[in-house]
Amino acid sequence: MDDFEVKLDRLERILRGAEPYGNDPEKGPIDQGLQFQLDEMLDAIVERTREHSVAAIPAHGIDLLVSLSGFSPMGTILTYHLLRPRQLLVIGSEETKGSINIIARAVVKEGLLQYSNFNHEQCDPTDPLSIYRLIKARLDQVAEADRRLPTAVIDITGGKKVMSAAAALAAWQLDLPLCYLDGRFSPRLRQHIPGEDRLLVLPNPAALFGDQEMDRARALFDSGSFDAARDRYAQLAKSVPEPAKARFMAALSGMYRAWCDLDLDLIPKQVAQTRSALDRADHHTSTAFRAVLEEQLAFLERLTSGENSADLVLCFAMLGRFQLNRGRKDFAAMLFHRAIEGALAHRLVTRLPGFDCAKPDYGVIPGGETEVYRRYQAALARSGFPPEKALPSIVGNLAAVLLLEMLEDPMLAPARLATPEEVRELSQVSDIRDGSVLARGSRSISPAGLDRLVKVANAVLDAYWQQYGDGHALSRRYERLAFIKAPF
Repeated sequence: MDDFEVKLDRLERILRGAEPYGNDPEKGPIDQGLQFQLDEMLDAIVERTREHSVAAIPAHGIDLLVSLSGFSPMGTILTYHLLRPRQLLVIGSEETKGSINIIARAVVKEGLLQYSNFNHEQCDPTDPLSIYRLIKARLDQVAEADRRLPTAVIDITGGKKVMSAAAALAAWQLDLPLCYLDGRFSPRLRQHIPGEDRLLVLPNPAALFGDQEMDRARALFDSGSFDAARDRYAQLAKSVPEPAKARFMAALSGMYRAWCDLDLDLIPKQVAQTRSALDRADHHTSTAFRAVLEEQLAFLERLTSGENSADLVLCFAMLGRFQLNRGRKDFAAMLFHRAIEGALAHRLVTRLPGFDCAKPDYGVIPGGETEVYRRYQAALARSGFPPEKALPSIVGNLAAVLLLEMLEDPMLAPARLATPEEVRELSQVSDIRDGSVLARGSRSISPAGLDRLVKVANAVLDAYWQQYGDGHALSRRYERLAFIKAPF
């Protein structure tokens, strides 16, 4: 047991009245315990608290610390020693004026504060303007003496709740940061454990109402505005007392934004950041939430590795559903059309190893290029299309279906692409997509046109997933990959 722990044990005995401390018979156990901490433990308490508070202590000193005084003066004393301001203003009520002398004896001494830099004022704790006027007056005095705008912090550790609320309003008006000591209560000591406090600085008083700000960020996230949500969460992470949740949501928002953009270069970085942030916020999330997120993270890792073409097709369809639910018709049409293209191209390449839809070599098809051309023209005629002078230089949806028809592919019937009417519908929905402002047209897609495209896409994707899926129903994959709602 080290010296500090020995003193903690002695403090516990003093506080429960088992051991007296000092020569003042009028002091009870609580006052004796406070005096023991100031006489025997203060330097060690300050040092230990400073180790926990490194991130909150400004690199440059502050001009003025305004501290709300409660029944215990220890908060003000400790905050002063951590921040070492040039001047200290203690604000208390009539009930707490007994703490002023204790604070003064602890901070006004050689090497610390001079008497002229220690000030105390009494306020009406229920009057917000009372606290505001006191702080504003002292700020003006310091500014006038220094001929510059002073740096100041308001410490709300010791004040009653109503005083802290009034100080927060004053800080809002004066654009000042707030700070307070956060510690762990010990039932044995009936107070915070000395040396385990941590100084927290709230650069914006709005951080006191972090739940409200988190609600606003959550609304952005749940609406699919991932850019705005990421920025809002990132700002909150700098100010809320417990930033782990905001940091996680900022990372998740960034990952979803990259996913929406299909930024395959950025996604791996965002996945790594989300995993790291989830580890720190793990205790805030449910088992069910983590299971879904882990599925999504694993999916994105496979997607960016290019291991499975089915993952990209599924991704197009999932993002199409997302844009459809947001009412972004042209974006949804583009993505559903890409899903159809991906499914048909993958199926054709699977049936014809070595075939490239972007640079087709028709010689790899049984019968050779001449026979393929003849059969291709016949397939066009069966579905009511005019003949073409040559085989397509790029294999699109219609060409892929006609080539699969030559191969008597069994996927065409369940994909509803086996009859001339179904093939013409595929061609027509491709024309609908081509007419979009996001493709080669100048108009937005109509709701009716989009419904036709989605209907064709769903039939193709259902049949495709039966061939290349992971054994789970397509509806389940959609459900698990859908962007999750914010958990907090």
